[in-house]
Amino acid sequence: MTVVDSREALSVTSDVPRFLEFFAGGGMARAGLSPEWVSVWANDFSEAKAAAYRRNWGGNELRVGDIAEVPSADLPVAEMAWASFPCQDLSLQASRSSRPSFNPFA
Repeated sequence: MTVVDSREALSVTSDVPRFLEFFAGGGMARAGLSPEWVSVWANDFSEAKAAAYRRNWGGNELRVGDIAEVPSADLPVAEMAWASFPCQDLSLQASRSSRPSFNPFA
């Protein structure tokens, strides 16, 4: 697991509310919430998804690894916790499917 202390890496001193971004993928929750909110911590289990996050946002607040291994004491203070649906997984599965109209819920 890659760990960087977000309390040292990010200094948020404005009145902008902060959020934690669980299962961040490429950071699309951050894209939708910015600039009214600021992400102070993000994670994903997948290094490939983490690479997408880094390309979009840098990686100061990003943790790559199993969320079950993150002690709650390591999470910075925030006004909201956001957990994303695995949209990249479904998109990739659709592109790899041999079925002409892939529906993951069928």
